[in-house]
Amino acid sequence: MDRKSLIYQFDDTLVDLQAFKVTKAYSPIQLEPKAVEVLVYLVENRERLIEKKELLDAVWKDAFVTENAMTRVIAQLRKALGDDSKHAKYIETVPTRGYRFIAEVEVTKREEAGELDVDQSKNTHRGKLTSRRAVIIAACAMLVALIVALSYSWISNKARRSGDATPIRSMAVLPFKALVADNRDESLEMGIADTLITKLSTVKQIIVRPTSAVIKYAGAGQDLVVAGRELKVDLVLDGHIQRSGDKIRLTVQLVSMPDGAPLWSEKFDSKFTDIFTLQDLISEKVVGALRLKLTGEEQSRLTKRYTQSAEAYQLYLKGRFYWNKRTAEAFRKSIECFNQAIERDPNYALAYAGLADVYVLPYVLRDLPQDSYLKAKAAAKKALEIDETLAEAHTPLAEVLFRYDWNFRESDREFQRAIELNPNYATAHQWYGEFLTAIGRFDEGIAEGKRALELDPLLLMASYDLGTSYYCARQYDKTIEESRKALELDQSFSHVHANLGSAYEMKGSFQEAIAEFQKARQLGDHPLYAALLGRAFAVSGRREKALRMLDELKEIAKQRYDDPLAFAILYAALGEKDQAFQWLERGYQDHALVMTDLKVDPRYDNLRSDPRFADLLRRVGFPP
Repeated sequence: MDRKSLIYQFDDTLVDLQAFKVTKAYSPIQLEPKAVEVLVYLVENRERLIEKKELLDAVWKDAFVTENAMTRVIAQLRKALGDDSKHAKYIETVPTRGYRFIAEVEVTKREEAGELDVDQSKNTHRGKLTSRRAVIIAACAMLVALIVALSYSWISNKARRSGDATPIRSMAVLPFKALVADNRDESLEMGIADTLITKLSTVKQIIVRPTSAVIKYAGAGQDLVVAGRELKVDLVLDGHIQRSGDKIRLTVQLVSMPDGAPLWSEKFDSKFTDIFTLQDLISEKVVGALRLKLTGEEQSRLTKRYTQSAEAYQLYLKGRFYWNKRTAEAFRKSIECFNQAIERDPNYALAYAGLADVYVLPYVLRDLPQDSYLKAKAAAKKALEIDETLAEAHTPLAEVLFRYDWNFRESDREFQRAIELNPNYATAHQWYGEFLTAIGRFDEGIAEGKRALELDPLLLMASYDLGTSYYCARQYDKTIEESRKALELDQSFSHVHANLGSAYEMKGSFQEAIAEFQKARQLGDHPLYAALLGRAFAVSGRREKALRMLDELKEIAKQRYDDPLAFAILYAALGEKDQAFQWLERGYQDHALVMTDLKVDPRYDNLRSDPRFADLLRRVGFPP
């Protein structure tokens, strides 16, 4: 007899093995998979004492769980069946030993029962075949799923009672933390959060703060309420990790904002090799709890797995961990990790996208632009050959098409495709805003910059870029306002000090400008800062000091890539147009970053009447 064709019935309860479903009084009972498995095992071994160890071994198998997990499942079953531990009708507890199923059970073959349905006129049920293996795997993430589902239910009920109908629209997944500080794996802590963020960000109806926004909250001692309020979200998901060999234990809690009320907390255990299933189900349950209706494409992308190799996945997490540090040394470690991930799994699209994200930022990597951009383009295209729906690959490809190829039409198309695939991807909006500003569509560029900051309020580079858009649109007061906002978050951000100084300079506030450029130089070593300081000296009539800055710039160029932008803007300020155009021509030959800002940067205004400038714009291919 095929065991899966059986239906067990006791009183008004039916257990359908093929549908893996329990129904009481003609209505389905919502039980977690492990609870169904426990019930089936007890029913199939009825009238026999089932020792606790036997039940744990039979249902939880290789997972290392405590008796508390089993006790909780038994309590859930009793509540669902209307049973009582003191006066048991179904599940009898034998103190210190185990459990016994004591009700009479009628066994029916599925074909004898006829067509199964859940209609009240038929005492029958309908369901699809669910394999035991699939259920066991799925259960690994069940506890975390319940955290999210029950918590959202609690929030919704509270809102209804208070008359507050404000929906849950945003959440942050904070970096997980090591339970034991001496046994940290920072890449895993950040990586689990990063994976959940990536998955949930594909859902258009909810805004999930990106990894760049939450990375500052890594490590012990973070204040969840402060984090949630700074990130301006409705919910914060936070967790701890304890790992031993191939086994992993997570403790997860969900906290509501802005009151900081803890909604739920639970522990669960799994094998590390099941981490993918665990993350899939957390993502699915979050969406279910938030009552979001997904398109077929969104559902597919939510549960998509980019690799089946746990080793490749760990290397990818390390790569992202180093990438988020945004230093040249960390970038090189990131490249090494992404390449190793690709060696383990040559079809790992996210690892190729990671490489593209590294190489598309040559000014951080300190590589020659032509070398770096070509590598970024190759990596992005390889990622898209594997998975065309990856917004994280369309975005760096769009940036290369813009910054290096000067293919404005295709770049626009790639940016729009990235945003279509993931409307909540802040970096895509940020870089698209740069693009639109550079071609003179200021209102649209500013709107994209604002959208990036709505999605990630702590994304300092987005704030910097928005300030730059205002600067190129000649809205200098807005540049100053936006720069001050960014500095409230981080006084050490050198780029913002440079932006603020540029706006002051254009307004004729030279002392303030010089002070900001000097701060930028103290905080960062970009050669542009020396050029900007020299330019401020030049336009304020202190030519001698400007020439000294030019000499210093030449010395810097002997040690690293001699940025054409730095020389061009300083020579332009000194009125030495021939030298300025020589460096702009050098920028043209190198496809340097300077060329994509040529059309709108105010610092070239005194060159615009020269025919050579119009010729450069034509050769770069700017749209009219």
